[in-house]
Amino acid sequence: EPLFAAGLSPATRIHHTPRRTVHRIVLDRESPAAVATLAVKIHAAGAGAHPLREWLKRGVGRSAARREWLALRFLDKAAVRVPAPRAWGRLASGEEIVVADFVESRSLAEAFDEAPEAERAGIMETLARAIEALHAAGLRHGDLHLGNLGLADGELVFFDLQGARALRGAGDRLEDLACLWLSLARRGWSPTWRNRLRERLGLGREFDAAFRRFLRDHLRGRTRRVLRPGRRWAETRVGTLRGLSDQAFDRSTLGKLLLALDEAQDGDDRRGGRTRVVEAEAGDRLVVVKRVAAGTLRRAFGDRLRGTSAARAFRAGQRHALIGDHAALPLAFLEERRLGLPRQSWLILEKVGSEDLDRLTLETPEAAHQLARDLAAWLAEMHAWGLGHRDLKAGNLRVQRDGESNRFFLIDLEDLNGPRGLSDDARLTALSQLNASLADEQFDIEARLAALAVYRERLPFEAPHGQSAREIARRSHARAHRWRGEGCRAAQSGEHGEMGAGDSIRAE
Repeated sequence: EPLFAAGLSPATRIHHTPRRTVHRIVLDRESPAAVATLAVKIHAAGAGAHPLREWLKRGVGRSAARREWLALRFLDKAAVRVPAPRAWGRLASGEEIVVADFVESRSLAEAFDEAPEAERAGIMETLARAIEALHAAGLRHGDLHLGNLGLADGELVFFDLQGARALRGAGDRLEDLACLWLSLARRGWSPTWRNRLRERLGLGREFDAAFRRFLRDHLRGRTRRVLRPGRRWAETRVGTLRGLSDQAFDRSTLGKLLLALDEAQDGDDRRGGRTRVVEAEAGDRLVVVKRVAAGTLRRAFGDRLRGTSAARAFRAGQRHALIGDHAALPLAFLEERRLGLPRQSWLILEKVGSEDLDRLTLETPEAAHQLARDLAAWLAEMHAWGLGHRDLKAGNLRVQRDGESNRFFLIDLEDLNGPRGLSDDARLTALSQLNASLADEQFDIEARLAALAVYRERLPFEAPHGQSAREIARRSHARAHRWRGEGCRAAQSGEHGEMGAGDSIRAE
């Protein structure tokens, strides 16, 4: 009370949002032993998107501050590590406060990123045990992301429990973990580490379905907000061209990038010249500039209804960026219209990876096998999450090799889709597209089979797709792309047969 009477200063404030403000204060009582460092969280009255609802919740004792206070007390008694609760109260202004011990901790995300590989397993085990203890106590966190997890004295500490609720069943547990999984993906945890944590927590395919539902709910409103001109994006115009661009780009920069596209001698022309792609510099960053012409009047009418290639890619790329960094990030798009019809569109996106997968030359068979396995693990997780690409050929995958680690990025963003449940047939089609686009010289048959084994271990096929290797070989060879089928009996013996658009998978 004396602290509030004197006023909390900006110097003590360590966190602020429109809903909550946190202060770190030192309460110096009569003896040095009684000095306490406290965290004082002030919950604004009636804040948020639904202020009336928040007022009503407060009236029945279910406000965010009250929930956090009850969760802290409950978990503290259950020996789950949280900041020790000290006080809860309501001010005359209508604001509520929660006071707890200030815990000197290190961000779990930073600790994992900076730890040597040998120590990461210990951090992961600490995380798994803490989550098990939280759920065994009968509580779900409600906002279980890396920003709310810290490490103190080798223990994991849960913070920000205003969203905590009683755990009503397996579905609540899976939804809590889905929130954590999205945070891990956005932070850049590799599929290998995510799969190890998944196995440690005993999560099966039911978790994949729960995660897809969580992603759909997560993206439903956020996609509209992230594409809205404002803090991140600005409506822009370059001559007669109009579109959206990152706030960091001005008209001059955009104009230079478009000029670089026209003047580049090493541009990549595709689709009979309708599409042109070049790399360019925009300040201190490398970008890719892509121009797509409608070409025919029919395509122009189609683009008028569904959006131009650049607009579709921009929307899809921004949507997928809310999930993780598995695709290139779009930075701007522009359109040219004549008589109301779009004739050309330009997309500017970040340059990702060092080279296209279909142009990758690997030094040794061992390196090829490792990259194939890493690619399979990454792709299986994408498919488990319901994320797909309608043209999954190697030329639409970029690779970044850093020592023994391999990272992959999708490009041609307008073909991104999901999250949605992917059928076995859709997954086999994607794997066949990818396999057919990789030359025999890049990956031998052993590397391809090893990759498929990794994929099936993470995401098995149901009957009648048990003979997935034979079916992928059949479909791949029928595409008559870069793969000739060297060393593959199914391909060389002609078992692939004729592949038509209406072919169904036969039981092998």
